[in-house]
Amino acid sequence: MRVRNEVEDKIEKSFISILETVPFRKVKLTNIIKDANVSHQTFYRYYEDKYDLALKITNEKLSAFSDIYGANATWKEITISILYTIKNNSVLFKRLIKDDDGINIIKKSLSNISEHFTGNSLPTHTNAVWLSVLNEWCEQNFKIPVEETYIKLLQNLPTCEILPEEEIEKHLNNYENHTLSFFMQNSGAADSSSIYKREGKGR
Repeated sequence: MRVRNEVEDKIEKSFISILETVPFRKVKLTNIIKDANVSHQTFYRYYEDKYDLALKITNEKLSAFSDIYGANATWKEITISILYTIKNNSVLFKRLIKDDDGINIIKKSLSNISEHFTGNSLPTHTNAVWLSVLNEWCEQNFKIPVEETYIKLLQNLPTCEILPEEEIEKHLNNYENHTLSFFMQNSGAADSSSIYKREGKGR
């Protein structure tokens, strides 16, 4: 986690406070500066603009798991930590999620965190799943429990994110060789003859 000074704390707290009453797209830099009681020059010493400010705050908050779990954090621990962070900072994240520029900041932040801790950027399709799940969760005012949201996220991850290529190929080959009787048994479908009889075709 980056070390902030008193000035940065004032600016970031003012920004989040303003978000309680104003959508992200309507937040003016002059309002942040006035509320934080700093000069334009001081603001630009730390941030390029309100987008850079939002990104730095988001990066810091979403990477808090590293202070809790360290380098040996599991994917589950990281993900649940991120989800709790979002829920516990609902004002900030709801404003960002419901804004076109804001959602791009979250997207970039997730990629930044992935690159910083793993050396790899977050795959586009994986990032899309994150944003979709977060948007739906936000629509419900984050009332769905974190654990349920985690399961939904996990279940919607692309297969290539979970299984190595050889495992995927193995499962695909098995699937290709399943017979109709296999599908009927596993779906609980009725015997095909009964279907035809109901339609008057099995006579």
